Amino acid sequence: MWVQGGYGDPIERDPEAVCEDLENGFTTTETATKVNGIVAYQEGKEWKVDNEKTNELRAKIRTERKRRGVPAKEWWRAERERLVNGKVNKLVLDMYYDAFRRSKRFRDEFVTFWGLAPNFDSERGKAS
Repeated sequence: MWVQGGYGDPIERDPEAVCEDLENGFTTTETATKVNGIVAYQEGKEWKVDNEKTNELRAKIRTERKRRGVPAKEWWRAERERLVNGKVNKLVLDMYYDAFRRSKRFRDEFVTFWGLAPNFDSERGKAS
């Protein structure tokens, strides 16, 4: 069975689907708990969801997200500042540089979204 990466919030994923992933070896209990907010246990070869504990854990994750959250405009300003000052992970900058070489449209949309100088050079993370 081939599994494709998903879209959306991982803690909104159907707990039974996560158990199926556990049974098939597509995920670990650590990932199921930390990423999907699922509390599961094994009965024989089958994984079962502890619905009460799962609901509690997901509520706790949501509360923690709200505590750490920042307004989108504040996040955007901080991320743009990191980008302009070259404080972005080198692998991420390499990915941008490669995407820029492959697609002028992507580059133009990226520069517009982040409000960058037209001569932005993603390899160095600054306008050249």
